[in-house]
Amino acid sequence: MEMKSEGDFSTRATAATTPPPSAAAGARVRALERLPRPTRRNPNASWSSCALRAMSRRRRPSWLFAIVELAAMSWAFTEFCPISTLPVFEGSEPVFTFPFLTHYFKVTFKCKLGFKLISERVFTMVCLKGSWIPNKDFCRRIYCGQPPNITDGFHNGNATTYPFGMKIHYGCNKNLSLIGASFMVCSANKYLEGLWKEKPPKCKGVFCKDPVVEHGIMITEPEKLYMYGSKVKFRCKIGYFMIGNYSIRCEKNSIWVPIEPSCKKISPGICGLPSILDGNIQPLQSQYETGKTAVITCNQNYSFIDDTITMTTQCQGYNLWNPPLQLCFFKTSPDNFQLFIKHGKIVYGKKKYYNPGDEVDIACHAGYVLIGPSKIKYIGGKKWLPNVPNCHLRLGLVKPELGLLSFSSTFLILAIARYLPQTSYIW
Repeated sequence: MEMKSEGDFSTRATAATTPPPSAAAGARVRALERLPRPTRRNPNASWSSCALRAMSRRRRPSWLFAIVELAAMSWAFTEFCPISTLPVFEGSEPVFTFPFLTHYFKVTFKCKLGFKLISERVFTMVCLKGSWIPNKDFCRRIYCGQPPNITDGFHNGNATTYPFGMKIHYGCNKNLSLIGASFMVCSANKYLEGLWKEKPPKCKGVFCKDPVVEHGIMITEPEKLYMYGSKVKFRCKIGYFMIGNYSIRCEKNSIWVPIEPSCKKISPGICGLPSILDGNIQPLQSQYETGKTAVITCNQNYSFIDDTITMTTQCQGYNLWNPPLQLCFFKTSPDNFQLFIKHGKIVYGKKKYYNPGDEVDIACHAGYVLIGPSKIKYIGGKKWLPNVPNCHLRLGLVKPELGLLSFSSTFLILAIARYLPQTSYIW
């Protein structure tokens, strides 16, 4: 029997009393997981157990765990500056935020719109022993001086300075018209100096002569003086139709824009330009011959009495249109519609709800053919122009037990075929 040396017995005793490397590494992992270690993605997370277990499986040397333990202890005893304690200033905001900021961590601030730095240096704050240093705002508000005065006019400003974004309104003395924008806004140049960017308006005596339309009637209330911006509307007497625009406006050069309309006697083969309030006409002409069509479309937020926004009408002569012209009314509620194509899909313009004016492109599923137009437009009132198409089974022959099924482009025709003398079918 062989005798073991003393060295062998000491080695055996050490192996018996020392836990396996994996168990020791696991103990270190569990100890380190109790220490907080915030990260950018997860500020409340601890040391990554996956990474530490990977190190334990690979049996890293003990000095690596010592470094990790020291780093964890330094994080555990660090005084954090939570972002919730970051000061809130009127004129500045942090460039980025981080849930927990460590000792000596710097945060850069920038000035908000309408503010500028008090000095030229960058505004930064440092986390020092759990508090922010320095705790003060480095940005101040931009101000403009007094707005310019105008001749024969006034403005509503009565202060010495005005903050960025402040709006000042202008007006003119009696019997004078304001030419230009009626207000000015305090803004800033590239050097962040406050200034009034827009040009101040002017007050002028702009008057237009009394508009006269032969065989016409003025719809609006007559005025003693027609000043800049005054609007006048006309209609023609019975037996006459209008050529031109029914509504005109006095402009700054003392002329009516567009020019005054005229009323022409109705003739058998002519229709005048329809007078449509809150709508437009295509094509826009002074008169239309018999048989010519016109498309009338209401303006945004307006529709006809049936909730549609577009209609097509044809000149019948004697200034008569078929169908009769309709008025555009202001819509008090939104007009939405959901579109569903059986055995088909919307390939362009798909949305949950459709509003008047929306257009879509339609295609059928495999094995189906589209009957109707592929592109349609919603005109309101649950109506589409052209009408919504349908998807039918594709043309072809189907082999039945006792006959044949044939399909036409419009109908499905079921025809019982006579029996073939052959024992097998040929297709």
